[in-house]
Amino acid sequence: MSDRPSRRRVLKSLVSGAAATVAASAAAGGAEPVAPVAPDAPVLALTDFQPKSMLHVPVTQVPRAKFPVIDVHTHLSFATKHQGGVAMGEAVNLAASPADVLSVMDRGNIRMMVNLTGNYGSGLAQAVKTWLLRRRWIGSATCRPVKD
Repeated sequence: MSDRPSRRRVLKSLVSGAAATVAASAAAGGAEPVAPVAPDAPVLALTDFQPKSMLHVPVTQVPRAKFPVIDVHTHLSFATKHQGGVAMGEAVNLAASPADVLSVMDRGNIRMMVNLTGNYGSGLAQAVKTWLLRRRWIGSATCRPVKD
């Protein structure tokens, strides 16, 4: 057996240490943020993070499924207006025409798609008219918040 510690043991130690630090901070009032382990370490912004893949396996291209499949998570339409990442209003745009989507489905042996962006109101009516009445798509409606 190697003298090198396992990843599991190292991660367990790190998590235990972090939990102890959080518990000590909470016991002391919790007002102070926990200091980084190495205060002189350079800060890495998320936008600068460029991880290298550790997975090195051969790639297998599968242009068409052997058996008919159902794509259970598809977005075929999207809201026309957004504010702060939230869809605003009932108007929707289509990601592609039904003929284009059918062509892709047939090439990949996709029997059916579940459209998860059904919207509500007139957007839902448009989604039903465009996608759901063609029997190759099923869909969902979107719940909109109601203000009292």
